[in-house]
Amino acid sequence: MIDIKNVEKVLQDVTGKDFLDAERQARQMGDQTASIVLSGQFQTILLANALKVPVEDIEELPVAEFVQALSKVNAFLFAQDLVKDSK
Repeated sequence: MIDIKNVEKVLQDVTGKDFLDAERQARQMGDQTASIVLSGQFQTILLANALKVPVEDIEELPVAEFVQALSKVNAFLFAQDLVKDSK
């Protein structure tokens, strides 16, 4: 069972290598999204890796939970952009 309440917490431990690995996986799957952080596939992979679960576990969530989880990933990624821009 995946606890999506911990999404923000587990994302805090993601490294640059984790980010690049998730991007590489998404690109190998054919993802051509210009800005990878906007890709649902990338966000799914990044979250699965952060939670240390197979990607399929995230993909198989009920759609409401899936969208909520990706919304949290998206908010986390863009919050980092805001922090960077404010410095």
